[in-house]
Amino acid sequence: MNRALSRAARLRHIENLLFRNPHGLRVAEMAAACNVNRRTIYRDISLLSDSGVPLWQDQNRYGIIREQYLATVRLKFHEAVALYIASRLLSRHADEHNPHIISALNKLVATFPDPLATHTSKTAESIQNRPINHTYVKILETIAMGWAENRKIKLWYRSPRSGQVRERTLSPYLLEPSPAGGLYVIGYDDWAKELRTFKLERLEDAQLLQDGYEIPISFDPAEHLANSWGIMT
Repeated sequence: MNRALSRAARLRHIENLLFRNPHGLRVAEMAAACNVNRRTIYRDISLLSDSGVPLWQDQNRYGIIREQYLATVRLKFHEAVALYIASRLLSRHADEHNPHIISALNKLVATFPDPLATHTSKTAESIQNRPINHTYVKILETIAMGWAENRKIKLWYRSPRSGQVRERTLSPYLLEPSPAGGLYVIGYDDWAKELRTFKLERLEDAQLLQDGYEIPISFDPAEHLANSWGIMT
């Protein structure tokens, strides 16, 4: 029994490690992290795949296909309340109909007790009634994937002043909602050679590039946003 529990805990640990490392891990790295041999890791990888965890393999490196991955979360009641409050704030400040928000809220409904489930379901319905902007959703998905995988993004940004569309290459450091409404991406702009902020609603298109980047250790999101007064710089 103890051995079974140990394997179950190790499988959860490996799954978490793979999800937290967008570029995947080598078998030797997982073996060292779990203090087991490589043969055990290969068996564990096979078990994870058989259980439905979507995995990719590149020679001796394994990772999770994030677009297909379903995370399992168990919530205590007060944790559920905290997420319900967050969902209410989300519904107030989301300018666009985002199907991923609706899908996430509906999955929370399945785990929430009443009355949280009922109210969260109504929140999802209120967002669903808004017209969907497929271009916005594609841009958000592209930027989110670049942010998660540390890959640069090519942006086509429409200036609110001139109305001209300008092409930029951005290293996303942060996705941040504004209290006044709208969603922003903050990152290093190769053209300006400094940090810039772009509102997603003003982007015409976005393309994921192969070029990688690293977020500087010195970048502090709280410090960067400290003087924004609810309006993105």
